[in-house]
Amino acid sequence: MAEFWGVLIQGFDRSPMFLTPWNPAYTDGHIRAAGMNKEIDLYAYEADSGNGYRLNPRYYRFYDRFLKRNPEYRIRRFEPSRLLEEAEHIWRLTNQALIHNWGFVPVPREIFLDMVGRMKLIIDPDAIWFVEHRGRVVAYAFGHPDLNIILKKIRGRLFPTGWFHLWRKRFRLRHYRLFGLGVDEEYQGLGLDALMYVHLYKQLSARKIRLEANWILENNTKMNNSLIRLGMKRTKEYRMYSSAV
Repeated sequence: MAEFWGVLIQGFDRSPMFLTPWNPAYTDGHIRAAGMNKEIDLYAYEADSGNGYRLNPRYYRFYDRFLKRNPEYRIRRFEPSRLLEEAEHIWRLTNQALIHNWGFVPVPREIFLDMVGRMKLIIDPDAIWFVEHRGRVVAYAFGHPDLNIILKKIRGRLFPTGWFHLWRKRFRLRHYRLFGLGVDEEYQGLGLDALMYVHLYKQLSARKIRLEANWILENNTKMNNSLIRLGMKRTKEYRMYSSAV
């Protein structure tokens, strides 16, 4: 599965998040000069609780009202002791929720499990939340710390002491990425994403986190509007291309 999508066309003044691309500003021009055309753009949004960002109180009111009216729903944190079981929920919902997104190809289970193995290091339970309905997981939000901050400081050298610094400091970071969010098709439109945003904010804002949500398709109106209503600012744009030939 591709982990680096698109060519950066706006936001060159900001550092790339872990597992996201960066390229010089002239790259887009070279690609178009080679005969490639824009296919679709992807956006990145940012909320910095260390620089004045506050979640609108209406989200707390919605949260309380929703759970009061719908006691069969529960929001819970990721449980590291059940890593594979929790990962299965994310894999299942990703393949269900994103099936209609442009360019999405269902992720084979073995590839996803390989990703889980490689991403164990960045799993922070405070940044991963599930919504359950009558005991069944129907939505997830998956955030992780931006390891690029540490990798830059150790100049990418994991040996002999780089691994130690990476492991010790990974949850002291202020920069986080919202890697994925998925809601079961049957439960979309209920506001389950808002329930998870509230928990993400409660858990991470005390650490003055700067959260970046990225790779939002420009034609994903619901997701773009949701992030704008949350008060997040668009900071980057990526471009995908197709050949005119």
